[in-house]
Amino acid sequence: MSSMYFFYDTKFSHLGLGTFNILKEIEQTLSLGLKYSCLGYYVQECQRMAYKNNFKPGEHYSWLEDKWEVV
Repeated sequence: MSSMYFFYDTKFSHLGLGTFNILKEIEQTLSLGLKYSCLGYYVQECQRMAYKNNFKPGEHYSWLEDKWEVV
């Protein structure tokens, strides 16, 4: 399963909708019998994407080193 974009009105940011979305995607991934779920784009410098680091285990792709790194 792979997600790319998730948008919501920022006045609801206190609800943790990004986290809720990932939890629902993981639930769907498991129900389909899939082994992996890709959380989509991640930019380390972007605070709005920081919630993605709460899901472990995980891997990030290093474009500089051309390899996947376990985080």
